[in-house]
Amino acid sequence: MKKLLVVTGSVRSGRAVDNVLKLVLGELKNYKDIETTVADLKDLPMPFFDDANSPNSEAFAPTNEAVIKWTELVKSTDAVLFITPEYNASISGVLKNAIDWVGGPWAEKQVAIVGYGWSASNSGRKHLTDIMTRLKSNVLEPQTGLSFMKEISVDGTAQDENAAEMVKNTLNAVFKPIDA
Repeated sequence: MKKLLVVTGSVRSGRAVDNVLKLVLGELKNYKDIETTVADLKDLPMPFFDDANSPNSEAFAPTNEAVIKWTELVKSTDAVLFITPEYNASISGVLKNAIDWVGGPWAEKQVAIVGYGWSASNSGRKHLTDIMTRLKSNVLEPQTGLSFMKEISVDGTAQDENAAEMVKNTLNAVFKPIDA
């Protein structure tokens, strides 16, 4: 059984990520032998990264409970699927901070990306790809870019079947569908 960690990259009130998450989880039902865990960063409030040691250093030993839990979630999974909004042509600060708290476990980790926003999170997905590539993750293609008022509404609800098909194509890069 393959373990998938789905990470929500927004903690805002009234966030669209909740409905995009429902879309992703709905599509995941079409895959077999997957154990899915959702890491909602709203439920894992981490301080800003300020440790004197790099997370890649042997001396690094986080003491914050949320950071320890987050690190264990990343370590224990085969693949990570980020659902990320685009904030000011990048990813959210809370997502970047969470990524910064984890060092070595990102290396060789399969990473899939579902982004959303007014421009399908084109810049946000690129920044996230650059970050995860730098951390030596295996960033998978194709990525999903959902545009407000095209594939999804502003609240993240799918507006047409293209949204589900795009998510399915991203998931196919990680998993084999049941009917394959």
